[in-house]
Amino acid sequence: EENIIVIPKLNEEMLKMMDVRKTITRISAILNEAAVPPRDNQYKTGFWGRAQVVNFSMNLLVCFAYSSEKAREMLWDVDDNYQWLEKLILDDPDPHVRRETCAALYRLCMGNSKTYSELIVPLLVLLISFLPRAEKMRTQTVCYSLNEDGKEPYGQACRDYFWLLSRLVDNTTPDLLKGNIKEDVQTIDVEELCHQVSKLISNRDLLERRHLQDD
Repeated sequence: EENIIVIPKLNEEMLKMMDVRKTITRISAILNEAAVPPRDNQYKTGFWGRAQVVNFSMNLLVCFAYSSEKAREMLWDVDDNYQWLEKLILDDPDPHVRRETCAALYRLCMGNSKTYSELIVPLLVLLISFLPRAEKMRTQTVCYSLNEDGKEPYGQACRDYFWLLSRLVDNTTPDLLKGNIKEDVQTIDVEELCHQVSKLISNRDLLERRHLQDD
C-alpha cells in the first residue's frame, strides 16, 4: 500500500491573521529571491543555505494551500509563482534546491490522499510547457570535490523535473481533469502530450554515450 503524504493544516487563529494574496505573494517573493543562483565560489553554504530556505518556504505554502480553499484557488493566479518555478526546478545549479522544490510540489499535488484539480492541473500545464527546454538539457560535466563522491554534480539539470512531471502525469485521471475546474483554466490534452513526447524522443540526439543509450 502506498504511503499517504500527510500535510498538516494551519489552525483557524493563524489563518485569520494571513491575508491570502499577501501571504502567497510574500512567500513567492522569498522563493524568487532564493532562486537567484550564487556565484560559483559561494555555492557551499554549510548546513544552512538556499535549500533550507526553499524547504521552509515551500512547506508553509503547501500547508497554507491545504488549509484554505481560497489559497488553493489563488495560488497559480499570482504571477510571481511562474518566475521561481522554472528557475528552481531547471535553472538552479544546486541539486539540493531542485530536489526540495520538486518534492514540495509533489506534496502540494498529492498530499492527504486528496488531489485538488486547482493545484495539479495548472502546475502540470506549466511543467509541460517546459518540456522542450528540459529535453535539450545536457548532463553536466562538473568534477566532484573529494568529499562529494557519489553525489550529483553542481550545475543545471532536469532529472528532478522529469521525476516530478512523470509522477504527476501518472496520478492525473480523466475524472480529475473533468472535475471541478474553472472554465478559464487550461486543461491537459493527454493525446497531444503523448505525440509531443514521442516526437521529442525520436528527434533527440544521442547525448549519453557511456552505455550506448540515453536515459
